[in-house]
Amino acid sequence: MRSSLLTTALLLSASLSSVIALSVPRNLPTAFWERRHDKALEKRAISPPFPEDAQDKDLQQELKSQDATFNEWEPGWVPRACVEEATNGKFSASELEVRDVFYDDCEAAWTVCRHRNATESWETIILTLSQVPVGMRQYASNIVILAEFGEPGVAAYARGSVLTFYPTVFTSLGVIMHEFSHILDMVVLAGPMQAYGYPADTPFSHSHMWAEAYNSDSRVPSEYARTNLLEDFADAGRWAVSDVVHPGGLAKYSRDWIHCRSQIAAYETLLADIIFPKGNVCTAKAPSSEPMSIGEIEETENAKLYQPKGTLEGTMLSAIVLPPKASERLIVCRVPI
Repeated sequence: MRSSLLTTALLLSASLSSVIALSVPRNLPTAFWERRHDKALEKRAISPPFPEDAQDKDLQQELKSQDATFNEWEPGWVPRACVEEATNGKFSASELEVRDVFYDDCEAAWTVCRHRNATESWETIILTLSQVPVGMRQYASNIVILAEFGEPGVAAYARGSVLTFYPTVFTSLGVIMHEFSHILDMVVLAGPMQAYGYPADTPFSHSHMWAEAYNSDSRVPSEYARTNLLEDFADAGRWAVSDVVHPGGLAKYSRDWIHCRSQIAAYETLLADIIFPKGNVCTAKAPSSEPMSIGEIEETENAKLYQPKGTLEGTMLSAIVLPPKASERLIVCRVPI
């Protein structure tokens, strides 16, 4: 297993030598999510479980925050992705506040949309997002914070490179690491999958390499990881970040962690150097979706007349190429209700 992972890591490194080559897999068919890969996993979770509250508290101290500035968008303009996710949650796009947020570790901005009645304040959102390691953060095109559960039990979801969060979830750095791991599964590892002969729409979590890591362990990282391989990879990512930054690693959280260590190690082997890049600065940036006019929501050409200040123009960064149909790639994460 280690040999194949190292080979994949080399392929990944080669693909990252040109950041323009990074792309979300193209045109993921809806039927993809019905494949057998998404069935529940048979292995049990480690016991005692990893303490999620303790992880959140520790990550607040272990992940460095970045100084930030922001620009508010002109009233009446909203990124297309935010319009789509607000509509999906049965909100009006006119209820969204939009800001381009700049951090010290990147020239480009993150365009964030917040529902005016969201639990999280702008101050909390900007601070929390700053603590997401820049190598993860750079792959998000838009962040959407909504006000109340559009669908009972839905905590957050990833649609392509867009992350949407419902109330109180965005205060958990552990949950945020999990959600960003979905993007890494679909975006960063797309190139190596094609190099191994997989279709362009294949997440790494559905590869033989992740299967080897999974099969080498007797447990999975959490009860939620048992949902399917997508969630297993994302929760392995959540705890792999802590394994890197937490003094003493995961042994201090659960003595049983050794029974899922192959999954943790596989994630770290492939992604640790990307999540924590040299110099801790971004190497590229997924651009925000195009702005749309609230008054003429269907007229995309008119929406393009507005040029927000958070674009990549004028920077030395390359845009991470995003797919034309991101709405076809949806990973929903739920909480008990």
